[in-house]
Amino acid sequence: MATDPQTAPDTAPTWSASPIENELPTYRAISTWAIGALTLGVISAATFASLNFLIASIGAIACGAIALRMIRRYPDLLTGAGLANVGIALGLITGLAAPTISFVQHSILARQARAYGDLFSQTLQEKGLADAFWIAQPPSRREQTTPQKLLAEVEANSQQQMMEGGDPRLIGLRSMAERLASSSEQHIYVDGIEAKGFEGITPFAYIRLGLDGPESEKYPALQYALIKVEATKHDGRREWFVQDLTFPYTSGSRANVVESAHGHDH
Repeated sequence: MATDPQTAPDTAPTWSASPIENELPTYRAISTWAIGALTLGVISAATFASLNFLIASIGAIACGAIALRMIRRYPDLLTGAGLANVGIALGLITGLAAPTISFVQHSILARQARAYGDLFSQTLQEKGLADAFWIAQPPSRREQTTPQKLLAEVEANSQQQMMEGGDPRLIGLRSMAERLASSSEQHIYVDGIEAKGFEGITPFAYIRLGLDGPESEKYPALQYALIKVEATKHDGRREWFVQDLTFPYTSGSRANVVESAHGHDH
């Protein structure tokens, strides 16, 4: 019986299209906004030294946000999301932390300066000129002498210094002491702090003192004094002293006082 010959199986290989294995990736440029965000974020670290650099913190956040939006919009053309995120993070850290730290530092500074102003006023009111002048000295000098000895030394050198009292601070302080001694109804107190901050790393404050009592031919009912106090590290803690003193003083005229005292070495 004849049969149809079987068709030989088709053994020829079949070829299918395959991707090019060594195809080069599409080039994407790094967003200039992302680079700007990172650069400003690094610069914003200076905010811890001066709040004037807060503009860099704000700029870092703004540039980073723009960079991320552009990268999402053109993902085939732009890259740099990581740089943008780092810039934003730096901007947020410095923009939030630096003002907070500065606020805490200035609050502590104001409290310490006011406490020193209270001590200075109380000493002048209750103990007199010599003790108040001694309190006004840097702590290292206080250790070397007593209030009475210090005042005697300064007054002995007055002629050599070509100035009454031998120390510019003593002139106004003596006038304040004379007013307080003129009547038991005269008082001195801290009226306010006109300014505070840091000169480099040195804390300072301008403290306004009020002196009031019955009005007389010699004294008005109310007078003001302005003392500039500074702090220094001594035995591991911050100690205050009087750098400059103005009496009588017109409240609110600190700028004129600072200008007139510029260049004086006390």
